Amino acid sequence: MATLASGNSLAKRQDAINTLRQVGGPLTLIIIALLFYLNTLAPGVTWANSGADSGDLITAAAVLGVPHPTGYLTYILLARLFQLLPVGTLAYRTNLLSAVAMALAAGLVGHLVQRAYSGSAKWGAMGGLFAGLVFATAPLVWSQAVIAEVYALHILFIAALLGLMPFRGDVAQVKFDSRRFWFSGLIFGLGLGNHITLAWLLPPWLAVMALSDQRPSFFSARRVLHCASGILVGALIYLYIPLRAAANPSINWGNAATWDGFLWLVSAEPYRALAFGLPTPYLALRIQTLASLLVTQISWLGVALALFGIVIAWVRAPRLLLLTLWMAVTSIVFAAGYNTFDWFVNLLPAVLALTIWLGLGTASLLERIGERAPRVAAVTSASLLVLVIVQAVGRVPDVDASRDHRAEEFARRVVDAAPPAAMIFTNGDDDTFPLWYFHFALNERPDVIIVVKRLLIFDWYRAQFQERYNGVVLPNELNGDWKTFIRERNARPVCETLPHSANVLVC
Repeated sequence: MATLASGNSLAKRQDAINTLRQVGGPLTLIIIALLFYLNTLAPGVTWANSGADSGDLITAAAVLGVPHPTGYLTYILLARLFQLLPVGTLAYRTNLLSAVAMALAAGLVGHLVQRAYSGSAKWGAMGGLFAGLVFATAPLVWSQAVIAEVYALHILFIAALLGLMPFRGDVAQVKFDSRRFWFSGLIFGLGLGNHITLAWLLPPWLAVMALSDQRPSFFSARRVLHCASGILVGALIYLYIPLRAAANPSINWGNAATWDGFLWLVSAEPYRALAFGLPTPYLALRIQTLASLLVTQISWLGVALALFGIVIAWVRAPRLLLLTLWMAVTSIVFAAGYNTFDWFVNLLPAVLALTIWLGLGTASLLERIGERAPRVAAVTSASLLVLVIVQAVGRVPDVDASRDHRAEEFARRVVDAAPPAAMIFTNGDDDTFPLWYFHFALNERPDVIIVVKRLLIFDWYRAQFQERYNGVVLPNELNGDWKTFIRERNARPVCETLPHSANVLVC
């Protein structure tokens, strides 16, 4: 009896250790990532880390409006919930969404590596911890975790989908399958509502979800139906766009209450020419820059471990390898040809894939060392963790947005200097979106009218403008002496913003 009791005690202790490894590592990653992110989080609307769009997204969430294409409705609704938190400014609370989303994604990276690695649980947990830390502190990842942008949430959705996929050896009951695969589809549908490029993952993801280890049901149509029904339910979130557009909120891109306007918005029609639009002479330099950027995210040591991890994944987690390879290739190809200044943010799925491979390679390497020299393996694992923390501290100046007040200082100066009832013409994202935040989200200077010059070419913008500001007359084209035309027809002062000059407002 004593021997039996002792055996039960040892079994319980081992179960407790395994549970601690499964939960403790990811939870530790989330906490560490949040500590880094909260200490470098942008305090408000920002221009840091290519975050000029933050003013549009924050304001659209505040007024429950429709931001620039593709609408990002899942982000807008979640951001609005974060804006209800009783901490900081409206913009700061919105920035918190990115920090929380990316920290959760780091935790999922750790959990995913643990689950995918079928060797020693101890070294799988260590590989997951290392991978999660490398991911969380990669410069590109960190830069998007501290500003109001859609990419942190995009990566969280991808990480969640990878974590929910069936792995080799999973025991799947039919009832469990129904819930699991339907919920995975729901996550996919909601993720599409955040960033439409998630659609690239759909073909291999459906194939992986449909494959079964249990013969003869090699391909399960039932699983596909569960996934598809979940996607359809999640995609119902797109109803937000026409419903809110019909209410004509102050931020209402595209007049998406109409079918043509809806397609213009969700298909990103204004940006289509930019996709794969990089001129051919610049492609070689772009590829060189892209490769260097990816190496910077994980270091040359990380690249070597990731290549080893691909081999391990081929043997132990082939489905995960298929999806992550697809993610990496599609994001790299798209980023290589995307003709915008912030093309590099589209590499985030590739960084996610690299760190997963890195974690698998690290776990296998440590296990092999541990079989021959346990102390060397322990020292090696500790050294790797110290190395990534030291690297993270050195990266703080490059990603820190906590001291960036430029956008808000610009908007404050414009708001304070604008004459009564002025018409303020803006030129681009840098000046338009911070002013929208002050004017529409914070309700400052309701007497002025903000006119976005680059949007005047769109019929929907001019129609909305005339409806919102009844009686205000705009010229058909901004050429010649258009400022005199506006002053004479509207009896209002006419001003123009200069966001990166000493004199921010010229009237």
